[in-house]
Amino acid sequence: MHHIFPKNSSSVKGKFSDDEINSIVNICFLPKESNQSISSANPSKYFIDKVKEKNTQYYEEDLENNLIPNYKDSGIWDDNFKKFLMERTKLINKKIKELTKY
Repeated sequence: MHHIFPKNSSSVKGKFSDDEINSIVNICFLPKESNQSISSANPSKYFIDKVKEKNTQYYEEDLENNLIPNYKDSGIWDDNFKKFLMERTKLINKKIKELTKY
């Protein structure tokens, strides 16, 4: 289990409650080694360093499959946690409606 905005990243530490940081919207699943290598880096850093450069072939697909917004104003690229939570919540809600035909 991985916090997309890590608990100790400068984007969230001391700025948001544990409930906000531990929200399911801020969670995705990664192998233990990947999670540890990210440590407390902000997403704007590790999405380039750890994800895109090492996995260019599947990068977009992996983000889409994990319902992680990747567009310019998604909150990922400027480490805007609140914006990211809103944008990812929209993607999750859209997928739930799509799957349940609601």
